[in-house]
Parts: sequence; structure tokens; C-alpha cells
Amino acid sequence: MGTRIRHHIRSNVIGYIAIFLFAMSGTAFGLAGSNTVFSDDIVNQEVKTDDIANGDVGIADLGVNSVGSGELNDGSVKSPEINDGTIATADIVDGAVNSAKILDQSVTGTDLSGTGFGNNGFNGDEEIIDGSITGFDIGANQIGGGHIADGSLSGPDIAGGLASGASQNAAVVTLAGGGTDVVSATISNESTSQIIINGTAELTGADADERAQCFIKLDGGIISLGYESTFDDIGTNNEATVAANSFANSVAPGAHTVAMTCFPLSGTIVKDDAGINAIAIP
Repeated sequence: MGTRIRHHIRSNVIGYIAIFLFAMSGTAFGLAGSNTVFSDDIVNQEVKTDDIANGDVGIADLGVNSVGSGELNDGSVKSPEINDGTIATADIVDGAVNSAKILDQSVTGTDLSGTGFGNNGFNGDEEIIDGSITGFDIGANQIGGGHIADGSLSGPDIAGGLASGASQNAAVVTLAGGGTDVVSATISNESTSQIIINGTAELTGADADERAQCFIKLDGGIISLGYESTFDDIGTNNEATVAANSFANSVAPGAHTVAMTCFPLSGTIVKDDAGINAIAIP
């Protein structure tokens, strides 16, 4: 038995030496052909960054929900990476949206929380820059009396604007039989208005039993009742005051002449001082 073993070793010593040297050399042999290494030929978790060519990992290589915030560089996600219409309120940090992020003229009443000013609604003190709201930003019929500070409105604040006109005349004039304009003024209204007119004239007489009658005129036409002095209230070298007033509705925009005209009913009557004022209310 021992003789046979020694004989076998001597006959195969060269083969054993070759096997030993091959094992010690670490020499590897490549696999013939391409695409010959499969997933089951690789030890799990052994493919590292250095083993993958740059730019070779595509969408098809990524599992669903496999890329999280930790895999993204800060500031690397831009608008093209986000699907249109996918950003919701929950995706926006509180206080992140300012004026620069809002499209001009895009915010409407329905975009504001609550039901309106002063009713648990939009807080202008916090969300609106002081002095930035103009008439163009306010919807029709939104402002009521409760929103306006008492005593803050004047004529220019009213639509169309209040208008007024006034004049005085101290010239001494004898009244003509067909009537004399003792005082007149011009008023200009910007919109269709009601015009209210008041006139007063001081009349004197040189004879007994003088009487006079005065009217209000608008653009040359009489628009009032006739206001008379009482019988003999002027008297000889005495003076009486006659007041007249009237109004006209739906007066068209433009410049208008208002006047007080007086007629002598008896005797010779002289006009002394006279005044008139008018106001147009849109």
C-alpha cells in the first residue's frame, strides 16, 4: 500500500506543484462573451459608487419612493422638476409666500380668509402694506358708512363732487318793469345733480305803497314761486328784504347760471344789496 502511494506521488509531482502555484498566484480568468454576469452572481450590497459609471443610473433603475430628501442636494429641485399644479397648501411653509410670489392682480375677494373686513375676515393690519390699497383694489359696493371715519368726507370725496357758486352785488339799481337780475352766479357740476338756490335782496322805495316780487332763475328760466314784499312794507325811503329759494333736479353736468330777478309791482323800487348762493348735489 505505501509503495503504491509513493509511486503515485512521484508520478504526479509536477501536476501537484502546478495546482499549488495556481492557487497561490491569485490569477483570475475573465468570462467569455458579454452580459454574462447576473444579479445572482453578485454578493448583496457589494455594488458601490465606484462600480457604476457616471450618469448611468436612470429613472428605470430607481424603485418607487426610493429617492427622499436626503438624496437631493439642497436647492437642486427647480420648477422644471415639479409637475404643474402639484404644489398644495400643505407643501408651503407658513410665512413663505410674500408679495413677490403672488402674480399681480391675481388675488380676489374669495382668496381672502373670512367673510370681509371687520367681520372675522381679512386682517388688513397684518397682511396689507400700509398705504398700498387704492380705489382700483376695492370692489364695487364694498364700502359702507361703518367703514368711513366720521367727519372725514368733503365735497371732492363724493362721486361727481359737490359744487357750489355764490355772488354778491352792492350796486344800486332801479328795477325795470320787465324785471331786473339783481344778482347772479355761476355753478359747475361734474355729474347730473340737484341744484339748490337761495337769494336775498334789499329793496328801497322813494314813494308810498311800493311793492316788489322776486324769483329764482336757472340758465335764464324762472324755476321758483314769486316771493313778494307785503303791501307798503317798503314805504317812503324805507327798506325791505325779500328772500327767494328754489331747486332743480337732474341738472345735466356743465356750467350753469343762477340768478335772482325782481319786478316792481307798484311804485319806483331800487335794489340796494343782494346775494345768491347755490349748491349742486350729485
